[in-house]
Amino acid sequence: MPSVQACCARSNAQHCGRPNRSLSARRPRNFTGGRNTWISAACTRTKWFFAADASLDLQGASGLGEVSNRGDVGIRTWHSDTKIGQMESEAVILALEMLCGVSTHHAMVLSDSKDALKMARTLAANLVPKPGYCGISDDARARFLQAWSSVEAEAEFEYVRGHVGHPLNEAADELANLARLAAKLPQHLVEDQLWRRVDAVRADFRGVDG
Repeated sequence: MPSVQACCARSNAQHCGRPNRSLSARRPRNFTGGRNTWISAACTRTKWFFAADASLDLQGASGLGEVSNRGDVGIRTWHSDTKIGQMESEAVILALEMLCGVSTHHAMVLSDSKDALKMARTLAANLVPKPGYCGISDDARARFLQAWSSVEAEAEFEYVRGHVGHPLNEAADELANLARLAAKLPQHLVEDQLWRRVDAVRADFRGVDG
């Protein structure tokens, strides 16, 4: 499967609890298949807003896009037969994974999926949902709980309506769509476009407080 990675590509277990490398790091030249995570996250923030979004097509190409108010970015691509509700939950999970090991007092995860937020709030409150609740799988539920237990910040989940001009949501939506394309197109056709957009996102949001 075509892949797009940058800065670090780690499994969930490897990622949580460790600081992420900066986008200033040299871009890797080796690319592998599977679930590909492309992350640039900062080390210290006092106030963090993070928009999470997902994109999925009928052929199963999937993409997640994450953008913080400080210009931190995460992208994940893979092929999947899951539905969009599950993918929206995966986007929230990736946001939590990116918060692992980051020193910040308060974090707000924004999503335009009410089901994903309902799932997140249920699990964060230590409630036990029924199997398949809000479309989440047992594996995803376990990864959510692992990431949630590793987040040191006081984290909350908030709904933001999609496609109404919210800057972070719009940026996350665009990155999710680009990630979906990256999952099915040759890497050389999408990598430069992804980098250009990420550089623009970082410039747009670096230093913004909310």
